[in-house]
Amino acid sequence: MTDLTSTLKALRPFAAHGAEFSNIDNTYANVQWGPNLPEGFVAPTLEEVGAEMERLANLVPPSVTRGQLIRALHYISKLTEVREAVAEADVLTQELWLSSTFHRDDPLLLAVAEIVGLTDQVDDLFRLSATL
Repeated sequence: MTDLTSTLKALRPFAAHGAEFSNIDNTYANVQWGPNLPEGFVAPTLEEVGAEMERLANLVPPSVTRGQLIRALHYISKLTEVREAVAEADVLTQELWLSSTFHRDDPLLLAVAEIVGLTDQVDDLFRLSATL
């Protein structure tokens, strides 16, 4: 769960140090914006805050470790299928699959995901992997 202060800082980056607003009880209703705000400043609406909280709560990690990915693939019952797909690939692919870290946008990872039917689930796979 993303807290309100982090969300406000993400929406209004100039407030990154918390000097421009106070939030004593983590509720939108009690946010108080400081007196030294930039000219034309507009406080984020409750709708903006809600949408940003949702976005921040569902961030996709840019990378995961091999161990995390293996655990996630096992958890969703795809590990055997992925291992078979990699075993049938060329030697370079097999070697690259032994990487200690996998990046979300790695072409090899995306190709293997397509082969095993996970193309539309890579973000969810990375979110799950990051928890394991």
